[in-house]
Amino acid sequence: FVINVGGGNPLRLTDDPAADQYPSWYPDGSALAFMSERGGSTGIWKVARLGGGATLLVPNAAFPAISPDGQRIAFTALLPNGEMRIGVAPLSNPADVTILTRSTDGLWEHVTPAWGPDGERICYATRSGLMIVSASGGPVRRIASGGRTDRNPAWSSDGEHVYFASSRGGAMALWRVSSRGGREERLTMGTGYEQDPTVSPDGSRLAYATETEPGALFLRDIDTGRE
Repeated sequence: FVINVGGGNPLRLTDDPAADQYPSWYPDGSALAFMSERGGSTGIWKVARLGGGATLLVPNAAFPAISPDGQRIAFTALLPNGEMRIGVAPLSNPADVTILTRSTDGLWEHVTPAWGPDGERICYATRSGLMIVSASGGPVRRIASGGRTDRNPAWSSDGEHVYFASSRGGAMALWRVSSRGGREERLTMGTGYEQDPTVSPDGSRLAYATETEPGALFLRDIDTGRE
């Protein structure tokens, strides 16, 4: 579904009986990539911004993220040995996959990659905290180590911070940490099981989801905290 930031009636983009999740906009707004179990296996698909037929982009992959320049896609590669590692591929040839992370680059699965606004760094979640890796590969560094519930990273528009969901403190809430690492700052109280943060391109607003029945989306002014 797509909905205007001012509210209104949502537009349904897909109608397959399979679960369609984790949408990622193309920067020009023309289409979205998303994760789906259609066809009996998890893969990444593409659909136009007004809906229509979906096409397969990357098989055996999950959690898509389109690069800021619209040229590449990052994702969790579902490897034959059962490992879940961060991969990247050019959208012009999605089969040309480069695996960026190894088993030593964070405990267990590597999921929900998010591009930094410079298109050079990718933040992802592991069971041992949030990690950052260069989009061309190389050493990985940890920026948050709260444990297995840190997830869904989203960069600030200036690249200075990463927003994320975590149950550190006893309830699933939104937090923020410097992209250089450091002390984490709590932003919400966890009363609605806050999760899935995303930041507007101009850096002024934070959108997130809650599981407050029957489920809701919120927009938060980052400067004032008004929602």
